Amino acid sequence: MDPIKHFSSFQVENFKGFQKLEINDLGLINLIVGDNNIGKTSVLESLLLNNDLRSTLGTLFYLFNVHHDFYSHKGNDLEVNYFDFFLRKESKSKTIKCFRIYDDNSQVSLSYHLATPEDLSLPEKDFLKAKIQTTQAVAQYCVLEEDGILKGIEPLNPLQFKMDDAYVPYIGVNIGYAQDIVKYYSLYIQSSKLQKEELLIDLNFFIPDIEDIEVSASLLKNAPSLMIRRKNIDTLVPLSMYGEGSIKLFRIIIEIIMCKNQFLLIDEIDSGIHFSRFRIFWKLILKTAQKYNVQIISTTHSLECLKYLKEALEDNDLKNLQSQTKHFVLRRQSDMNIKASAYNFEQFEYALDAGNEIRK
Repeated sequence: MDPIKHFSSFQVENFKGFQKLEINDLGLINLIVGDNNIGKTSVLESLLLNNDLRSTLGTLFYLFNVHHDFYSHKGNDLEVNYFDFFLRKESKSKTIKCFRIYDDNSQVSLSYHLATPEDLSLPEKDFLKAKIQTTQAVAQYCVLEEDGILKGIEPLNPLQFKMDDAYVPYIGVNIGYAQDIVKYYSLYIQSSKLQKEELLIDLNFFIPDIEDIEVSASLLKNAPSLMIRRKNIDTLVPLSMYGEGSIKLFRIIIEIIMCKNQFLLIDEIDSGIHFSRFRIFWKLILKTAQKYNVQIISTTHSLECLKYLKEALEDNDLKNLQSQTKHFVLRRQSDMNIKASAYNFEQFEYALDAGNEIRK
């Protein structure tokens, strides 16, 4: 079984719009809100930095590609410095720092900095000779230190990372139906009769009379597709033909199962969900996160999303999650730095009932 790793507190420095951002006392369910362009998505992205340098660089390139669609442009520059995209533009520093405390009280301090071959220190050059065998000319390296100790050096070459190299526990705002969820369903759901039955029950609230989910050859392309079978309907219908909300719930539930005892980041969790479905949407996510002990950290800009989260948590079978639900508001200070203000469920509930603006 994987060790349980939930965030308790974290800091990040020199990352995108943050000179230094600190968020403390996270719970199992966490909502991050704030004004437009305040850095809500950046908070999620910063949490994907880890102590495996190759994995982190692959994840950063994945995120860079989400923003810039790098692979769609022919003749791209092999030496594109995607790391610069995540550095704070107002700073001359080429170093990103982060510090995490986990719910088991373990701590880690990480530092990533860029260096040309000429800029490497003697210990870094010795490390490089011992760990990396390459004759290829490298414009820049990324160097990782963990708790002040040199842990890794990797060339900053985006083409060494494939988009499907590893799973990234991050659901972006525009990610809907894609080939990856066919793979996730086949690996994590289809083989378990119980999990499949539970998924069908959950999806019934969004796809009435759903009877089964099958993996079938696509009529449009040479790849398997997820097909929905409904009661009293003879033909199969591709999942991709259903609404954005049904597809999003399907993805979130499967990825929660995949992230058992870990964390899942969801950007704009409200996107694609009609307000009339918010309450049941939240109940299904909360129950699944609790069952698989998955820490959810998500952003939203919707007041309805917050109101229906409160309503879902007032149900008798979910009241135990109230103490584990936290609300964080990002605000820009007079010095232009960004600060996160934390609210527990009682404060969050009171503000909503009083009609206070709690999104910025």
